[in-house]
Amino acid sequence: MDLNLLLKICLLVVVIGVGFKLLKVFTSIIFKVALFILVCLLVFKFFNLY
Repeated sequence: MDLNLLLKICLLVVVIGVGFKLLKVFTSIIFKVALFILVCLLVFKFFNLY
């Protein structure tokens, strides 16, 4: 349980880090759409959990 949570936190940190790098390099429609899809998937997962 703790290992799974730690893995999720690490993945989130990596995703945020990559997201900020991409945002600095280019702020395009594609990046915004990808970010929107990622947020939608996270929200969908949370609704499935609870």
